[in-house]
Amino acid sequence: MKTSSLSAMAILTSRSISSPSCNNFLFRFRPYHFLLCSSSSRTIRSSSARFHSTIITAAMNNNENTKNHHQSTLLQTHLERLKSSPSQTLLLDGGTGEELFLRGVPDDRKIWSATAVVHSQYHSILRSVHESFIEVGSDAITTNSYGIVPGVGFRDGEEVARLMSLAGEIARKAATAVSDVKADEPGKNDNTKEEGNARALVFGSLGPLVESYRPDLIMNRRDGVKCYRYAIEGLYPHIDVFLAETMSCLEEVCQVVDALSEFYQEENDIMKCEESLATRHPLLVSFTLGADGKIRNGDAVVEVIPKLVEYSNQKGIECKFVDDNSSS
Repeated sequence: MKTSSLSAMAILTSRSISSPSCNNFLFRFRPYHFLLCSSSSRTIRSSSARFHSTIITAAMNNNENTKNHHQSTLLQTHLERLKSSPSQTLLLDGGTGEELFLRGVPDDRKIWSATAVVHSQYHSILRSVHESFIEVGSDAITTNSYGIVPGVGFRDGEEVARLMSLAGEIARKAATAVSDVKADEPGKNDNTKEEGNARALVFGSLGPLVESYRPDLIMNRRDGVKCYRYAIEGLYPHIDVFLAETMSCLEEVCQVVDALSEFYQEENDIMKCEESLATRHPLLVSFTLGADGKIRNGDAVVEVIPKLVEYSNQKGIECKFVDDNSSS
């Protein structure tokens, strides 16, 4: 599947390394025309390995006023850089949950890494994990919000919004704190201290609401959209990009798209009196693939992505095609 209007974008991730503090932070890759996010496996993989991975589709609003006046300068810079050449990459962070457990956060088999958000005594550890990934070169960090979902017991919408906001706030503070240190280094120009000193993008994680890899267990459309609305509401003030992670079927992604569409419409209605539009954060969508290269409900990813693009466009969220090179 060839890209039409979104050129030369590649995203790699450090999710394949065991710790953000390790010295071996090297990846071999070729300049593919695609967005790629490897799985959470803790084995370093070369470009010749078969990435049992997720295809990411960029969904963004390209209205010039929105892009120029509402998206962060840092995000605009990265998007322009990625589109400039096939050799450009965006390095994501690693497996936050595993790193939290390595640093002493209890491995709660029910709510998993959400423990570090729910219990305030672990907030400093969570923030330090985010900071560590930035310090070793990650261009983006992901909020520790993947597991804040009804499937593990978070069923109160207002509580979900509060915890999502907290996860986003911790990630944003981590990006700012690391930037403060870097900006104060000898030789750094004070002009680098802008936009809250952020030197890394913050991706707002939206995980499966019930269980990962189980398309047969997803919520009905109405309930799913309602749940994602609470999550989006909490993350929105703190992030640069929404990330729908480990989606197992088209219906699951459509629930995120619907929730975003409704949220942005509501925000725009509220802000009309100010004659401005609400910021429309881009949306990255990752599909989890089975051993056969298809998404978890058996559909071919090359057939699902065009359908997602068409549906998102109908909902006012513009999608761009990306190349599928996941098996290279």
